[in-house]
Amino acid sequence: MPARRKCSRPSPVAAGALWAPYQTFRELAADPAHVLDNPMFTILDQPGIGRYPVAASPLQFGAVPRQPPRPAPLLGQHTDEILSGILGLPDHEIARLHDRKIVASPA
Repeated sequence: MPARRKCSRPSPVAAGALWAPYQTFRELAADPAHVLDNPMFTILDQPGIGRYPVAASPLQFGAVPRQPPRPAPLLGQHTDEILSGILGLPDHEIARLHDRKIVASPA
């Protein structure tokens, strides 16, 4: 059996490589050490759920500031806007849909 030669390459740490044990996103987000003061995370206040860390955009360009994540819309939040602006329904028809409980706005 031939003798094993020692690798002459520097270790990843010695070469300046960043590394860490693999973590799922859930594990990473649950660790305050990885979330606080990290531009890749922000704390989002989602109505009905509360405050929790979410991933920020990984893209950042010098002339365009990074946009913060927005809360998810509430159920029915844009119903009237969609019915009138996109589907072109008149106000009286939208009111009829609400009266018949076919559509709803947020509670």
